[in-house]
Amino acid sequence: MEVSARVAAGQLEVAVANSGAWVASDPSRSPGTGLKTLRKRLALLVGPAATVVVEKPGEHLRAGDWAGVRIVIRMPAARSEPPLPIPASLAQESLT
Repeated sequence: MEVSARVAAGQLEVAVANSGAWVASDPSRSPGTGLKTLRKRLALLVGPAATVVVEKPGEHLRAGDWAGVRIVIRMPAARSEPPLPIPASLAQESLT
């Protein structure tokens, strides 16, 4: 596994790469729960400026790129205002 972070063009980019193969979700289970939770938390904390992208093998690969699955999180590198309060209806909902 490889974890990297950088700031470019005012954006913080955090990438987590794993050399393993992408495993398609099983519809009989809760598919993508971890990614859904990550996206929800980022939306609550940062708003729509945060993105989560899943890069699977064969997508956007160039010479020297990671050959496994990569999750890339992007958000503004600096906030100019405090985060909004979390609505009570969402604060009580389990995020784990």
